[in-house]
Amino acid sequence: MAEQAPERFVAGAIDLGEVKTRADARAQAQGRDAKQGVSPVVTVSEQNIQAEVVERSMQVPVVVHIGTQRSPESAEMHTVFTRLAGMQEQISWIYAYLDADSTPQLAQALGVQGLPTVLALAQGRPITDFQGGQPEDALQQWTAAVVGAVAGKLEGLPGEPEQDDPRIAQVRSMLDAEEPDADQALELLEELQAAQPKDEELEQLRKRAEVIQRARAAEAAAGDEDGATEGGVDKHYAAADALIARGRVEEAFDGLIAAITQAQGDDKAALKDRLIELLGMYDAADPRVLAARGKLASALY
Repeated sequence: MAEQAPERFVAGAIDLGEVKTRADARAQAQGRDAKQGVSPVVTVSEQNIQAEVVERSMQVPVVVHIGTQRSPESAEMHTVFTRLAGMQEQISWIYAYLDADSTPQLAQALGVQGLPTVLALAQGRPITDFQGGQPEDALQQWTAAVVGAVAGKLEGLPGEPEQDDPRIAQVRSMLDAEEPDADQALELLEELQAAQPKDEELEQLRKRAEVIQRARAAEAAAGDEDGATEGGVDKHYAAADALIARGRVEEAFDGLIAAITQAQGDDKAALKDRLIELLGMYDAADPRVLAARGKLASALY
């Protein structure tokens, strides 16, 4: 499968570059893009190729299958693509079938040299393609790769919730792992926050990664007399960090709450502030956060 669009698509009879410059204005002028009016499966014709394929690819990737019912492998791929597209809970790609028998002029305009041919469009331009039949698992992996390749780069369908950048899921997995990889997570977060500096979830994830880094640094310094934690509130800070780094979040909260009940004055206030900081790294509706806030209220009052 090609990584870049073949030259035949760039130089084809359909001027995709020119269409792209007109796509935004035309799409905004039409009211047909309401959420309920978008189908995950379309049949391509001369009348709708610009609107439902090229312009639609400004919003989500469009997988165009140029095929023929005379080919068993093409017919099978049509069935599979239709099923995969229809199974989406939220539409992240569109399947567009172009019948080369009924619309040979479109197949010719796209420079198709063999049937079946499948190409993916994003932002009005082909990004990858392949020829020949493929099994269902390969088609599923290919469409997932197409969606991942353009994540965060397209407008999304009107009325559809914004799709998470797949890198966010990677960061979550890194931090939730038995052996968290905070360094790699922070590298990805730096890229994500450069584009979304005010995103609350990204900030929460960054703080979690920094706590894990802090805990690892404390562990490394544990054998160093100069670097070891001597006691006081720092001892409780370090213990909470270490537990969070191991995924034992509730124990970290409970440990700080227990320390708060025993502390006085400035130490009590400092421990409370640290607990609130750690609670802020997680969703406010997280049961562990809700339970800890209730225990903190009891400890303080």
